[in-house]
Amino acid sequence: MEEECIHYVNFEDDLTKLKFEETPKEFIEFHILSKRKQYFLMDEVQYVKDIGKKLKLIFDSFENVKLIITDSSSFNMINLGAYLVGRGF
Repeated sequence: MEEECIHYVNFEDDLTKLKFEETPKEFIEFHILSKRKQYFLMDEVQYVKDIGKKLKLIFDSFENVKLIITDSSSFNMINLGAYLVGRGF
């Protein structure tokens, strides 16, 4: 896997969080450098408003994007399952 295909997104950074919350699809498109599979490691997703809906939108919109998400709260990760049924594990 080439390094430029892996993107680390830390939502503890308020500016990153704001940009993602406002236009999640444009945020992802900005980081895509090629047609190769792109991996986004999204850390601290509990800080993002309506994160489940936004992740579903990205998953359904980009076939070459794979998301790896982390959250400090296991409760929030369980709630994400409502939006991502059949889309993740």
